[in-house]
Amino acid sequence: MMAALPDKAYAKPAKPRKLLVYAIDNDSPSKGFVHASIALQAATIKAIGDKLGTWSTTLSYNPSDINTENLKQYDAILLDNTTGCFLDQPGDKAATDARRAALLAFVRSGKGIAGIHASTDSYHGLCPNDAGAAPARGGGGGGRAGGGGQGGALATQILTQGDKNSDQKLSLVEADALASDWFDKLDTAKAGRVAQADFTTRFAALTPQPAFGGGGRGAGPNAGTVPVARGAGPQGVGSWPEFNKMIGGFFKFHWVDPQLITVKIDDPKSPLTKMFAGKEFEVHDETYTFAQDSFSRTNVHVLTSIDYAKMSDEDKAKEPAATARMDGDYALSYIRKEGLGRVFYEAHGHSERIYAMKNMNEHYLAGIQYALGDLKADDSPSVKTPAAKK
Repeated sequence: MMAALPDKAYAKPAKPRKLLVYAIDNDSPSKGFVHASIALQAATIKAIGDKLGTWSTTLSYNPSDINTENLKQYDAILLDNTTGCFLDQPGDKAATDARRAALLAFVRSGKGIAGIHASTDSYHGLCPNDAGAAPARGGGGGGRAGGGGQGGALATQILTQGDKNSDQKLSLVEADALASDWFDKLDTAKAGRVAQADFTTRFAALTPQPAFGGGGRGAGPNAGTVPVARGAGPQGVGSWPEFNKMIGGFFKFHWVDPQLITVKIDDPKSPLTKMFAGKEFEVHDETYTFAQDSFSRTNVHVLTSIDYAKMSDEDKAKEPAATARMDGDYALSYIRKEGLGRVFYEAHGHSERIYAMKNMNEHYLAGIQYALGDLKADDSPSVKTPAAKK
C-alpha cells in the first residue's frame, strides 16, 4: 500500500481539512459483516492525507461520534466498509434518530461524504428499532450479518411458505411437505437428485426474498465463497430511504472475490478519472451490484462502471436471474450533490489487494478531495430527467 500511494494531490486544499473515517468492528452495536480490509482502508486514507497534506485523519469506531457538535470540526466523513444499520443504537430510538439526522444535516449543510465498497451494504433491511424487528443480537439488518444473516433470511422464508395454517408455528408435517415441494421443483428432470451446479440458481428462484431481510454469508462450509442475494425490501425502498438515495443505492448481489472485472471509464473528462487516462483496466475483487430500483443515473453522475459486455457468459451466469439488473447498468463509482454537500462512492475496496493499486488509491484521493470541496467536477446526473432538462 505504501508503495502505491499517489504522488501528488489533484487540488490544493482551500484550508486545512479534517476527515473523519468512520468504521465498524465486532463491538459495533448494529454492524453487518465486518470486512478484513477495514483497518487497511483506514490506514491507506490516512497515509494519503499525511503524505500529500490534503487532510488530517481521525478514525472512529464509535457511532456516538456522529453527533451535531462533534461533526462541526470535520469537512467530510469517509464510510469505511460500513454495513448493516451502522449508526443505530438497539433499544434507543432517540439516539438512533439523532445520529441519522446529524449525518444528513452534516452533508446537506455543505460538507461531504465518501463511501468505499460496503457503505452501500447498509440500511436495506430491518434495523433493531424498526417495527417488527427481532431483538438485536450483535448485527443490524441490511448488512451481511443483518437480520440473522443468510440463515435468518432463509428461516423466515421457510416459516412463511411452510406455515400453511397460519398459526405462526412450523410442524414436522409442514416442514416435510415444504421440503418435498421444493425438491420436486428443483428436480426438473425427475431424476431423484439435483446436480450441485443447478442447485443454487434453482433454489434462489424458489425462495423469494422476504420483504426486508439481511441475507449474507452463511456459516456453513461454503461461507464466503457463494454469492448470495440479500433481501432489499420492496424494490427501491430501503430501511433509511434518505441515506439510500444520498449514497446512491443499496447492495443486492456481489461476484465473489477475486472475480475479474473490466472497469469502463464513463466520464473520461472528469478530474476524478484523470488517473485512468480514459483507458479501461482490470480489477480482481468482490464486486457489488445494486437493487434495480435503488440506483439510477438520474440520481448520480457515473464515473466508472463494469464493462458487462466483456464478462464471459459463465461469469454473468454466476448472478441469479432474480438479482440481475434489467437495464444492464452496473455502475462502480459516481458522485452527486446532496443539498449543498457532495457525495463520492467507489464500489471496489473489499480486498486488501485493491489498496496496492496506485490508480485506485488516486481515484480515492480525487473522490475524497471532491467530497471535501477542493476538487471541482461536473456532478450533474448522467441522465437528465425531463424536468431537469427544462
